[in-house]
Amino acid sequence: MAGGSHTNFESTAFSVGAVAGAATIAGALGAGLADLRAQRAAANAGWREHQLRAALELSELLRRREHRVNRAQRITIARFERERAIARANRHLSRS
Repeated sequence: MAGGSHTNFESTAFSVGAVAGAATIAGALGAGLADLRAQRAAANAGWREHQLRAALELSELLRRREHRVNRAQRITIARFERERAIARANRHLSRS
C-alpha cells in the first residue's frame, strides 16, 4: 500500500481516476464544440453568396445607424447638462 495502512489510500488508483475523469470532461467539451460548429455550418449551408453579402451589409448599416443614434444621444445629454449648469449658475448669481 502506497498511502499507508491507516487510510488505505491508493494514490495510483486515484491518479488514474482523476485522469480518466478529466479526459471524459475534455471529450464532452470537444464533442459539444464540434456539434456547435456542425450546427452553424448547417444553418449557413442554404445561404447563397449574395444573401450573405446582403446580410452583412444590413448588419453594417444597422451598426452605423446605432452609432449615429448613440452620438445624437450623447450630444443631447451634453446640451441638457450644459443648460442645467447655466441655470444653476444663474440661480447662484441671483442669490448673491
